[in-house]
Amino acid sequence: MARSRLRHYNVVNAWYHMFFENPKTSLFYLSVLNLLLIVIVTPSIVNPGPKPRPMNLFYNNVQGLIDPSQIKSKTPKLNMTKIHELHSYLFVNKPDIVVLNETWLNSSILDSEVLPNTYKVFREDRTLKTHPFDPKQPKKFRRGGGGVLIGIRNDIDVECTKVGFIKVHAEILSVNIKTP
Repeated sequence: MARSRLRHYNVVNAWYHMFFENPKTSLFYLSVLNLLLIVIVTPSIVNPGPKPRPMNLFYNNVQGLIDPSQIKSKTPKLNMTKIHELHSYLFVNKPDIVVLNETWLNSSILDSEVLPNTYKVFREDRTLKTHPFDPKQPKKFRRGGGGVLIGIRNDIDVECTKVGFIKVHAEILSVNIKTP
């Protein structure tokens, strides 16, 4: 029993001399100890994790996803040629964000008819609210033109922000994308 106490005393005594009596070794060991504590507390130093991949954006002025002859219709039919081309591009390239303008859509067309359900869709279609009728220029307003659409992959955290009233007659849509 006395021998184990003596060994314990010798080990403690050796550590004491190493840390407090020899300045060179004590500085080295304290530095190593600090580095180990930093690595233990913040493991991202050793393993930073996967690198974030850049987001891919697809933008297109589609010049109408409905047939021009049906612009004034309350229930227009989609131009399936453009829809198929759009879907094939999305399937092959898998962009993270899709931005379309001049969609010419109205409320009778569902979001799921335009983009696949792998995207959250935010739209602002042209209405009398965004383009009020101007009696001085009756031909200026095209009831079925305009419109913007933003589609963002479902796994991306996003929220739509309504832009306050601006004295410009346009469809304006804004989204906030939350990145890690």
